[in-house]
Amino acid sequence: MAKCHGKTRTGEACKMPAQRGGRYCFTHSPATRRAQAEARKKGGRNRKTPHGRGDVDVIPEQITTVKHIETLLDYIRHELLVMENGIPRARALLALAEIYFRALEVGQYEERIRALEERK
Repeated sequence: MAKCHGKTRTGEACKMPAQRGGRYCFTHSPATRRAQAEARKKGGRNRKTPHGRGDVDVIPEQITTVKHIETLLDYIRHELLVMENGIPRARALLALAEIYFRALEVGQYEERIRALEERK
């Protein structure tokens, strides 16, 4: 199979096979510019992660309480769950779990302090 006569960005010869009856591969062929643009556009659409079930309207303007933090964390969790599986998603979910744990811990401390203050 004939090799493409195009050059890479670094100036090296392209190693891809030329299209049948042509001198260039799909990427370097002037005749495929429109198809290349469509392929890039389609690839971009397919890579876009849709929003999850999270409702952005429930997020408070300012985060000032543990309840606000929990609301924000719930929104983030819904958004993360629809993402493609992978290392970044796994890391984000693990970090989110740790943050949930800390928020719950702080919430428990607040409840204990409130109970102690009510005893006085």
